[in-house]
Amino acid sequence: MCIRDRYRPNAKFLREIFLKLGQNYHERVLPSISNEVLKAVIARYNADQLLTQRERVSLEIKKEMLIRAKDFNIIIDDVAITELTFGDVFTRAIEGKQIAQQNAE
Repeated sequence: MCIRDRYRPNAKFLREIFLKLGQNYHERVLPSISNEVLKAVIARYNADQLLTQRERVSLEIKKEMLIRAKDFNIIIDDVAITELTFGDVFTRAIEGKQIAQQNAE
């Protein structure tokens, strides 16, 4: 799963952000926050739910990223799932199920 996130530093804490994290603050903080939040949120859903409740999953990811990024004075404006793929075994299982359903008709 890949996400796109829009973020900005909290203007009130710019000096602190740049002193603590540097100009590449987003590269130092956001990848680890994103990975941690993605793993936690995805674990709550099965594959079918991830596909059918994509917007709900995105909102949950955004909510948790807001909380985590706040510790670093980063504001998350938006999060969207841009790519949702599954492994080869899962893909073959879905295709097999579809073929079986078509044959049954």
